[in-house]
Amino acid sequence: MKKALFNNLLVTPEEFHNRAGKNWKSTGANPICARCLRDVDPYGAFSMKVTSRFDHEDGITDCPESSTASPRYAQLRATDIDPSLGKPFKADFMKNHSKNTKKFLSYFIGASIYNQQLYNAMLDEADRINIWAYKDIKYWVIPYTLLLLIDFEGKSSSSTFKFQFNLLKTKATPFDSIWLDSNKVKLQKVYVPSGKLVKFPDGNPYVISEAEFLRITHD
Repeated sequence: MKKALFNNLLVTPEEFHNRAGKNWKSTGANPICARCLRDVDPYGAFSMKVTSRFDHEDGITDCPESSTASPRYAQLRATDIDPSLGKPFKADFMKNHSKNTKKFLSYFIGASIYNQQLYNAMLDEADRINIWAYKDIKYWVIPYTLLLLIDFEGKSSSSTFKFQFNLLKTKATPFDSIWLDSNKVKLQKVYVPSGKLVKFPDGNPYVISEAEFLRITHD
């Protein structure tokens, strides 16, 4: 992670050391991850041999910026975020875009499964990792992003089944390619734990685009 929060400012490891001083550990002046708000450690500041960065504690799997993030969260790693954008962006989204988002989510999850409780769970996780702060993210991308954040459960005539959504992309492709170059990314709906593609709705893996979002929400 290239930058972390310190005194509500995004700083590099070098800037952090200059601001916090050499005794920062003893004073408790820790930098924090701008996504999950956990303490992180600066590494390689002023080094001529390695690229400086901030590291999470070992074993953190549920933050996109952690080097040990699970596949679910690693796919959400973007090139840049701006925490100052998060609150106003979410406020506008909830006021003006929530209705179409719910229609979109119901289409992909299934009308018999989707409900307000699931929507609230997705929003809670979106808040926890601050997806609202992606730099230059578009409103139509948020519904796609919400699908990636939790697992879902459905029922057939004789059993229950679980499924999730993930992105079909190369590991090196950043999350912001969704709105910068969506040809590099598709959405998959898969059964858990088999990973087999779900056949409903048709077209899996799905195109990710503003045009497709508008088609689904305006039919």
